[in-house]
Amino acid sequence: MTVHISKAGAEIENALAPTPAVLINTFVAKPGKLDAFLAVQAAELSRLTEQSPPAGWRGSRLHRSLDDDKAVMVTVFDTVEDHQRWLRTDEFLNHVKIIEDFLEDGSPGYYEIVASAGHL
Repeated sequence: MTVHISKAGAEIENALAPTPAVLINTFVAKPGKLDAFLAVQAAELSRLTEQSPPAGWRGSRLHRSLDDDKAVMVTVFDTVEDHQRWLRTDEFLNHVKIIEDFLEDGSPGYYEIVASAGHL
């Protein structure tokens, strides 16, 4: 038996799904350290996808500024609590010790999706 979900049914299903926790973190690298920082972050993202990812983690995107020493990481978890739990793990705390040598500043914040269009 095949079950088809109409467009309206899919929209209702999406409306009932919990709103994800979106963390957007802007990083400012120390002079000459952006490439090294991005390499470490990219390796960590690969490791998370190849191994058992943290509970509730939906994914992350790493962006590099085209005109300065900044990077932006957009990370999505099912809930803020899932993300907060991940922040307390030894795995994450060890990663922070590695990347802090590359950074002058980091500015994290939680955001909610207000509107979207297209496919990211």
